[in-house]
Amino acid sequence: MTKSQVKLAAVLLMGLLALPGAARRQSSDESALTAAQWRQDLDALAEQLPAKHKNLFANISREEFERRADALRSEIPRLGPDSILVGLMRLAASAGDAHTGVGYLPRRAVPIMTYWFADGIFIFSTTAEYRSLLDAKLVAVGGRPIDEVIERIAEIIPHENRAQIRLKAVNDLSSPVLLHGLGIIPSADSVSLTVERADGTKATRTLEPIDMGSRPAWIGTSREPGALPLYQKDRNVPYWFDELPDARAVYVKYNSCRDMPDRPFAGFVRDVFAAVDANPGWRLVIDIRNNGGGNSAVFEPFLEALEARASFKTKGSLYVIIGRQTFSSAILNALALGKRTAAVFAGELTGGKPNHFGEVQTFKLPNSGLAVTYSVKYFKEVDGDPDSLYPDITVESTFADFEAGRDPVLEAVLKD
Repeated sequence: MTKSQVKLAAVLLMGLLALPGAARRQSSDESALTAAQWRQDLDALAEQLPAKHKNLFANISREEFERRADALRSEIPRLGPDSILVGLMRLAASAGDAHTGVGYLPRRAVPIMTYWFADGIFIFSTTAEYRSLLDAKLVAVGGRPIDEVIERIAEIIPHENRAQIRLKAVNDLSSPVLLHGLGIIPSADSVSLTVERADGTKATRTLEPIDMGSRPAWIGTSREPGALPLYQKDRNVPYWFDELPDARAVYVKYNSCRDMPDRPFAGFVRDVFAAVDANPGWRLVIDIRNNGGGNSAVFEPFLEALEARASFKTKGSLYVIIGRQTFSSAILNALALGKRTAAVFAGELTGGKPNHFGEVQTFKLPNSGLAVTYSVKYFKEVDGDPDSLYPDITVESTFADFEAGRDPVLEAVLKD
């Protein structure tokens, strides 16, 4: 695996683990809790979540929420810890608020990294022991078809649209505890995966979980050295830009709605528009497909700079790339771009919903230590209640695009 492939695997994994909504944290040892302790945690969740949330019952009635809590409470003595954990996650997720949920980061996971492409869920990295699974499409887990598995996983994922399921579900495919708690596999000791290779043949392997703190030797999808598309570069840098002379474009990557102490955003904006002004007639591309939010106010200087230039009121001068990771404050920034400029949106549906709950706060359950996130504000941004921000130009990456190091979204924008 080349250095660029190792870096790519690392940033993609970071992107999958740094999920919006539920805080993904490691809790105390749930297996040591008694039924009475689990009931105390459930009671804390069922009492505090309605009291603290802005409006927990916007999408589920109080009666239905309490019925589900009562049902879980009565089942706890008969359930194992994995099933109770899943029950708590399912209850919180029933609120239908992508910022509200019970977070869980497993101590052990099977060594696969997966991503949901336009043509399916593919394993893009694993360890040498499971090399035969690399670059293959995942078609079954525990003998169950992948579509059924995803529907079960969706029950415990805080979400408001299918884009969020596509983003988050792949992370839970490597967790034996969650798969076991959902009834997908018979034991958390191993996970059986069935894959389909490029030639159409299928194979099933049983994977043993490894400690999440270990440093396995990852192997990854083969690609030409340096074949890393722009959107996969410097994913841990909140914002950066580059000039693309051949395409007559300035490309801005906005990964996080936060100010960098060593490069304040206002100064960054001056640098970007110095390049824009020095190249009249070039298009400006703002890529927020990997932006999970933060502080939406950080982006205001960029919006003001756009409004100060008449060219950005003309369609075709400004393109905004969005996707399943565009969430929370990033969706607010995207909506502002749509209202205040003639932006053309390209890519996938956003994970963020235009009208949504947000401004997240957290409390912990008393015995398991599981973190519970909840919203304290509602953002009403558009008329109606669309489930996502839909692009003007819809483009999704295939696994072949990933293998080739291509970015079909940026290609479509530069050809438009």
